[in-house]
Amino acid sequence: MLSYLNLMKRSNKMATITFNNIVNKYDETNIAVENFNLEIRDKEFIVLVGPSGCGKST
Repeated sequence: MLSYLNLMKRSNKMATITFNNIVNKYDETNIAVENFNLEIRDKEFIVLVGPSGCGKST
């Protein structure tokens, strides 16, 4: 059985994850995120850092 890493080595395709103009509103006056843009390219590593309870997993 081929492992995931072996499959990735055989592929020449590059992966990209793109977020464009992300908005998260609780209501019209409480905007948590506005105009968030992020591009994660192949082989990049990102980490969300913040105190406990600040909404990292939300």
